[in-house]
Parts: sequence; C-alpha cells; structure tokens
Amino acid sequence: ISVVAACMWMIEHPREGVRLPDDLPHDYILNIAKPYLGKFISVRSDWTPLKDTSVTFHGYNDPDIDSDDPWQFKNFLQTEDKD
Repeated sequence: ISVVAACMWMIEHPREGVRLPDDLPHDYILNIAKPYLGKFISVRSDWTPLKDTSVTFHGYNDPDIDSDDPWQFKNFLQTEDKD
C-alpha cells in the first residue's frame, strides 16, 4: 500500500521530479496506509540491540560490539568468521 500511496503523491505533484522514499512526505503516505496496517500501537520500551545479547553460534562470528553506544549499526550487523 505504501507504493500505491507514493504513486498517488506523484500523480498529485507531477512537477516535483524524482524523489527518493526518504524525501516523500511521510504524513501523506501514512494517512493513506494506516487503515490497511491494522491497529497502530506506540509505547515506550527499554529495548536496545544489546539487551539480552548472546553469541548463539560460537565461532561463527566475532561480534564487534560498541557497548557505549548500543544504537550503532555494527551492533546489529552479523559478520562471517574471518578465519
């Protein structure tokens, strides 16, 4: 449905040129998409990428974790063993 909403925005704004998804107005897209997304819940959470972190496959990867800033991309990244 997000593609349909983006197409609707393009039809309504033909002189805006080529836009990346990040450049489209999110409020316009969400207003069209929300009825199809089901119940929308927004709650606070204490979750971080490092919460309950464990190395499930020992020897498969050598996690390079930044414990000072848990929201760094490398904390999400799974890498292959370099050996």
